[in-house]
Amino acid sequence: MAPLNEHARKLGQKAMEKTLTSAGRVQRKVKSGRPPSGTIRLSIYHALARLTDEADRVRSLMQEEGLSPDDAQLILVFILERDEVVAVKPLPRPGETAKFFAYFDGLKDEAVHFLGVLGLLKDREAEKILSFILPFTSEARDNKILEAAVREAALKSGKPQLN
Repeated sequence: MAPLNEHARKLGQKAMEKTLTSAGRVQRKVKSGRPPSGTIRLSIYHALARLTDEADRVRSLMQEEGLSPDDAQLILVFILERDEVVAVKPLPRPGETAKFFAYFDGLKDEAVHFLGVLGLLKDREAEKILSFILPFTSEARDNKILEAAVREAALKSGKPQLN
């Protein structure tokens, strides 16, 4: 089979774009965003800044597609090193975040390893939940843990629900 030329790639991309729902386009744009930060572990404040930046980006993309920003949920995935347990904490809607940030402020003296963000998008056109993962580092071990945490959360919840 001959390799595709630029024109054929653009035709294929346009055909794929036609099959995506509005939420699917948001998911695709988010997944193609900022790359992981190498092997540098993020501090609590850098992880929360990255989470809120991504949340703003997702909400903006949802609005651009004519969707409700409330149909997006971002969840911070991290390890509390004293317990060696993977934990998740959903980011509340804007204006309801005081308890969320207070929780992490209380952890500032503890060793916390932030793995990344799990995102959920309610696709009302296809009547399903779309997901994406935004890893914070490019370490293979961290990303395997992040993916396992996401699979475990999906298995526990059956169908993910957005608040």
